[in-house]
Amino acid sequence: MKDGIEVAERGNTAWMKLGQTEIGRVLESNGPFASVYDFFPDATPENLALHRHWPEPRALEPHTDKLVTPIQSYVIRTLQAPGACRTEGIVLSRTEVAACEKLHRARSDPSYVENVLLAIEAGQAVLVDDDHPSDDYLRSEPTPGHIHGHCARHIDGRGAEALVTGNLIHSPIQCRYPHRNFRHGANNPPAALTRRNFFERFSDCLTKVLTAHFLLPSAGHLKAEGNGFRFAYRDKDRFM
Repeated sequence: MKDGIEVAERGNTAWMKLGQTEIGRVLESNGPFASVYDFFPDATPENLALHRHWPEPRALEPHTDKLVTPIQSYVIRTLQAPGACRTEGIVLSRTEVAACEKLHRARSDPSYVENVLLAIEAGQAVLVDDDHPSDDYLRSEPTPGHIHGHCARHIDGRGAEALVTGNLIHSPIQCRYPHRNFRHGANNPPAALTRRNFFERFSDCLTKVLTAHFLLPSAGHLKAEGNGFRFAYRDKDRFM
């Protein structure tokens, strides 16, 4: 254990132990997703040329300028609240509660929708406001902008903390340039303000940041750098 963080392997699911909690990563896809110019409407070949050296080739595909973008979800296990839950092949005991972040395919995959309905019918799903505390280990952090009611999830592992960002940040480019919005929120100034406030609050501290779309392993820490920020990976932040 280092800094209250452990990693372990269980079956085919990638897990990370954070203090007294566990975080599982469900990877839906990983590869070139969309052109950087489609992702960020204000991007130009001229300003990309100034920074191409640091995302290529792992985060930016050469010759196509497509961002390499994982699409993934997180299952957060805490040792509180009664009940049992099954999600993505993961069975949680009666002394655990799970919060599942960002199942993208639920939008189009009938099997995902069916699983969500099963959880609701079994009384294992709770619809909450964006500031709802799930239990003593898990609470929501309102991060408005990308969509109405968007929030990050703050995990207090008792000795180590982490935040699951959801769609607050889509690319490390937004760390360097917090004002750049994803195309679906391009005309939404609150998204950029929320992002900068988040960076200022959680940079240069011990809080781990778990992103939805950054290059795998997608976990690291925010560091202030010049007028912006950067995302720092560390070997001990990997899922196993």
